[in-house]
Amino acid sequence: MKHISKIIQQGNEKKSVNSGKIKTIEKELTIEIKNAFMISARSICPDFIVTKELIQPLNDICTYFLGLEGNLNLNKGIYLSGEYGVGKSTLMKCFRQWLADWWPFNGNGFMVTSIEEIIESYKKENNLNKFTNCINEDGFNNPRHLLINEFGKKIDEKIYGTEAKHIINNLMMIRYDIFQNQGKLTHITSNSMPYNDDKALNDRYVEMFNLIIIDGKSFRK
Repeated sequence: MKHISKIIQQGNEKKSVNSGKIKTIEKELTIEIKNAFMISARSICPDFIVTKELIQPLNDICTYFLGLEGNLNLNKGIYLSGEYGVGKSTLMKCFRQWLADWWPFNGNGFMVTSIEEIIESYKKENNLNKFTNCINEDGFNNPRHLLINEFGKKIDEKIYGTEAKHIINNLMMIRYDIFQNQGKLTHITSNSMPYNDDKALNDRYVEMFNLIIIDGKSFRK
């Protein structure tokens, strides 16, 4: 395989994307991107296949993470919505691995968490620092792009007298401030649409996210 960094440089020079599909980059780049993605995807999910429902989202998200203009706003995160079991979380983990394997320094890599991990961490630490400013082991702020899986999952409990949903809402308000002031993005996978009872959060979600809907049947039996 030709060295991937040279291929991407060629693609960037040609300003390559139209309607989410790579059209004006030389054909070789499209082949290399597909090959690289499938290698990384199958290291995460050996049975990974590209269904017809995934073709357009894959085109759009690949283009987005390469930093090329297309259907998605490069300054917003991704809100990946779809029915239970269609592979949203797996797909985003494949993209995370793909970035780590082939473009570790392009600035689009992200850490991964889930609603359950956030709640459990809050129970132990009584704060959201791990997922807001991403404070490292040495105590320094290190804000990063963040993927939250299972967003919108209903958790009926209180932690230190605060309802879990309010903790998540507070996290999202802080992530919005980080998005505004430091350019760090939040990505989401969810079975629901980006809607919140809090109108202020709804307005922020419009600013924060590209909405992508995955169709298709569940892979889970």
